[in-house]
Order: sequence, then C-alpha cells, then structure tokens
Amino acid sequence: MKNITRYSVALFSALLFYNFKCTKEKATKYVFGEDVIIQLSNSEGMTGNFINALIVGSKSHISYKNNLGEDNFEFNVDEKKMKALIDVFLDNNFPTIKTTQKKVYDRGGNTITVRYRDTTIIISDAGGSFVADEDLQRFNNCVNAITKITTEEINKLTTTVYLNFDEQFTDMTHFANVSFSSSFIFVTDTVQAGKYYAVKLNKGTFDVYIDYFKRLSKQNVTTLSKKINICGGDTFFFGRDGTELTLSQKPECAKDER
Repeated sequence: MKNITRYSVALFSALLFYNFKCTKEKATKYVFGEDVIIQLSNSEGMTGNFINALIVGSKSHISYKNNLGEDNFEFNVDEKKMKALIDVFLDNNFPTIKTTQKKVYDRGGNTITVRYRDTTIIISDAGGSFVADEDLQRFNNCVNAITKITTEEINKLTTTVYLNFDEQFTDMTHFANVSFSSSFIFVTDTVQAGKYYAVKLNKGTFDVYIDYFKRLSKQNVTTLSKKINICGGDTFFFGRDGTELTLSQKPECAKDER
C-alpha cells in the first residue's frame, strides 16, 4: 500500500543526515508500510530473558522469553499509529541521542533500531552502551511509545489465564514443557506447587501438549495432548497420578483463590 503523506521524508532526512534540517512541515512524501522499520529489543542480561518488538505496519511482531516461558505474536499497526510513532521519534530528535561506552558485564537494557530503506540507526542503553544522562528522557520517550503500541495490540489479541500445578507434577525429580499450539511454551522448572501463574494467551481453541521429563537425565517420561478453549479468566490445573498426567480447566477462578 502506498499513501503519500508528509512523514517519511522527514524521518529519512533525519536518519541520513543525522539532523532535522528537513522538518515535518516541509516533508511531503511518505511510503507507509515496510519502508519504515522500528525495532525495540529489551534484554535482562545474564538471565537470557528478552523482549523483541518489530514495528513494520501489517507485519509487526513481538517475541519474548522470561522465567516462565516464551511466546510470539503477530499484529497490525495501522497508518495512524505508525504516523504517531514516527512523530515521537522526530519530536525527540532520535538520531541526535548520544551514547558512551563502558566496560561492564551482563548488563541488560533497551536497544532501538530504526531503518528507512538503506539507512539504519541503532541507539542502545544496554550492555556497555550508555545513553547520556541529558538524552535519557528523549530515549525513554521513544521506548515508551513503542511499548505502548505493543501492549495495546497484544491486549486486543490475548486474554489472561492462570496455570496451577500440584505437588506431584512439580516434584524435585521432574519438570515439564507445556506448549499451547506450539506458540506459548511454559517451562515448569522453577514453579511452586499450588501457586497461580498468570500468562497471556491468544483467545480460541488450541491443542495443549505436555512433555514430562526426568530432571537430571532430561529423559522424556510421558506426554499428554488435549484440546482446550480459551475464553478469558480460565484456570488450568496440571497434575500427575503416578505416570499419568492430568489437565482440568475451570472457566473462571475467583480473585480470592489467587
């Protein structure tokens, strides 16, 4: 889709010349879609946990990994939101944000990458790269603008469900990988028995796959496959009876139970 507006020449000029001699008011052309790519990568350092958001119109994507599992989502960022996001980067003079380098280890943080055709700018406040104190607010404004879009879009696609594991399922000698249609993967390696874990999942009907392993050898002990329907507020109870795995679903779980 090609729609001529005033935004991308401004962004392109800013990226290409590292200044804003071409203002938004003077810009006259903009190709919406895959010409402008904005990426936010958040890392927690030595934990290996991350969030990676790629904003590119109808092909936008976010993936993450945390202590509980990993997942990915595809979503659409419409023209109005894309323009607003580009405005934030222009208003905060993104290409002029300064960084310094220091020798540090296992430091997490945020990295923003902006691409326009053959031009790329990467500004990082992670690892050994530190955004200058006087520019940190402008950098965070850009981070927050991306995060706002991804949060809004994921909330449209998903609902919160709760996972609960009994003592037999979470004993010291076993762990499991719980996969929801090969998208969200929940790892039970560190879960506590009886605790409710809130996760975001897509709404709809899915197959749940449970692979159960011996902790030391990682030998697969047993598996379970079951079709479930996620409508919102659901609680899933995982259990084990000898070598048999069990999975039950409660449509809603009262707040006082969590």
